[in-house]
Amino acid sequence: MILVFRNFSANCTNILDTHQVSKSRLIVFEAQAKRLLAHFALDIEGCKITSTHSVKLPGVTLDCYLTFGEHIDNVVKKCHGLIGALAKQLSTLLRNYSDSFMFH
Repeated sequence: MILVFRNFSANCTNILDTHQVSKSRLIVFEAQAKRLLAHFALDIEGCKITSTHSVKLPGVTLDCYLTFGEHIDNVVKKCHGLIGALAKQLSTLLRNYSDSFMFH
């Protein structure tokens, strides 16, 4: 892990890349029944990487217990917003195009 970090940090030549290193996070997966670590951090060559409860990756949010609870909550919130937007547009569509719809 230290070798990978050294190779990564060696490639940081400008401020933007250094900022990317400082955004690194650490997650420890553990069983819910066995809570191992409350919070810890790694300090590697002056860069502190802190542990977090969850990590948001493209397409999924992982929590330290792999329950996907936070991911499901995020998906539900997003769906509720989209359903609300569709519901608002549906009434407008029905009003504007009611003549072209055939109801039996």
